Amino acid sequence: ALINQKIDRSEYQTLLKPSLLKLIELCVADGAVRDILMVINPHDVDFAATATPEQIKHMLSEPNIRMINANGEQHGTITTRIDDKDNFEITT
Repeated sequence: ALINQKIDRSEYQTLLKPSLLKLIELCVADGAVRDILMVINPHDVDFAATATPEQIKHMLSEPNIRMINANGEQHGTITTRIDDKDNFEITT
C-alpha cells in the first residue's frame, strides 16, 4: 500500500496497467525504493522487469510513449518518456 500511495501519478499508469502487469513482473528499483522507505515522494522512479528489452519496447509501443535512449539497451535498460513529462528507465 505504501508504494501505491507514493508512486500513484498519472504518468505511471501506462506502466502499471493491469494488462501489462499480467505479462511481466515490474518492480520499483534504485533511488525510488530509498525515497519510499524514507517516506519521501520519489521524483525519479526506475523499474526492473522480467522481460527482454525487445519485449519492453513492443509492450510500450503507444502514441504517448517515446523511446529516448538506446545506449543502455545493450545492457538491458530501456529509457522511455511518457506524455513528454518524465523519463523512466526499465532494466531487464
